[in-house]
Amino acid sequence: MDEMTLRQEHTAFYRWSQKGNTPKVSGRRDPKTRVSFFGGLCLSNKKQIVHLTNKQDTEEMIEFLELIKKKYTEQIQEKLPEHLKILLKTNQGEKEKDKKYKGLILICLDGAGFHRSK
Repeated sequence: MDEMTLRQEHTAFYRWSQKGNTPKVSGRRDPKTRVSFFGGLCLSNKKQIVHLTNKQDTEEMIEFLELIKKKYTEQIQEKLPEHLKILLKTNQGEKEKDKKYKGLILICLDGAGFHRSK
């Protein structure tokens, strides 16, 4: 899973103008010209899941996680008995903090602030 933003920005370019009258190019980013995506890949069926948004923040991150949960709830419930057996066997005798597998969905995140917020 990861996120990205695409935006339209001005870049340096050449143009004709009067000598001594250099045109100014605004460096200000217009939030209306950007689009953000949260995306992930399901390794079991090789299908992607994408959440399109205007910003990247905690609320959008939670919305993306809810989308994953909603999309894969049926698959999770179907495989739950099998996974529970594996979890119980793998974690047998382990202290809570030492348990290796605690859930059915593995999500790898980088250090973005909205990944770590409450």
